[in-house]
Amino acid sequence: MPDPSPENRVIIVPMLRRESTRLPDKVLRPLGGNPLAAWTLEKVRDVAEQESVDCRVGIAEGEAPLIELVYDLDMIPLYRNRESVTGETVEEIYNKAFTSQLAQWDVIILVCACSPFVDPEVYRKAIQLAKDATHQGLAAFLHRGWVWNEDGELIVGDPFLNTKTSPVYFTPAHIFDILKVANVGTPRMLEGCLPVVVEDSLPNRIHVDTEEDWRLAELYLQSQQLREGG
Repeated sequence: MPDPSPENRVIIVPMLRRESTRLPDKVLRPLGGNPLAAWTLEKVRDVAEQESVDCRVGIAEGEAPLIELVYDLDMIPLYRNRESVTGETVEEIYNKAFTSQLAQWDVIILVCACSPFVDPEVYRKAIQLAKDATHQGLAAFLHRGWVWNEDGELIVGDPFLNTKTSPVYFTPAHIFDILKVANVGTPRMLEGCLPVVVEDSLPNRIHVDTEEDWRLAELYLQSQQLREGG
């Protein structure tokens, strides 16, 4: 019998940036005594260590407060240039300054750092999917406006093309993307769309983009603290 295919070399990368038009500097804004981004970074760091995959933090050069946060959490930065942070296309956002550092890995998991209460098992599942992925042109993309039923059928939003030739893993909130490193920063990066089954719970869905989102996060945290204290 032929030997089984080796596991992909996986890196998981939470992405940080300070620029936010609706909620400026949100990644450093204190939530429950910790910067918003720290909630995600700590979970991703710990799961990556448990699953024996590499972890870096995507961060723009010169962002001193974010760099300090990364080092305070005993994590390693993966630098992007300043122009990538305000880019509008995948080619601009994930340009050569970023992708040239990824040659030693096969698959990258891009993590949004503004979903503070995601169950760590979600990241563990993403890592297992990335390790075992055999699809040609594997990618992942998530869009808040899409809704899937229990059978994985898209019931709200426009489907992507080429799902059979270039499938994409999707989660129901801004949690993670799984991409072949070779496709990062190219037009093929976001081809196709297949859902990943993730528990559609309130903590997995809380993603902070606006003041309303922030209030929801604070209320959820307060409810958890009351439950644990009482």
